Amino acid sequence: MTEELINKVINEEINPALADHNGFVLFAGMEGNKIIVSFHGQCSSCSSSRGRTLLQIQYYMREYFENQELIVENVEFTE
Repeated sequence: MTEELINKVINEEINPALADHNGFVLFAGMEGNKIIVSFHGQCSSCSSSRGRTLLQIQYYMREYFENQELIVENVEFTE
């Protein structure tokens, strides 16, 4: 699981679905078993992104990388 592969999954699998809601996520880093993302666009202000959407991303990443210990967390992005 590399940064390049994580970005590929985010850009090709996750962001197209979020684009339907005028949002997207960016890979913000990795710490051990944690993938850290930041929500942008409409997703940055949506309460679902902190709960249901984040859990769906985590579920997808766990399936994709075949790693049930994987955790996906959100970090607030400030410009």
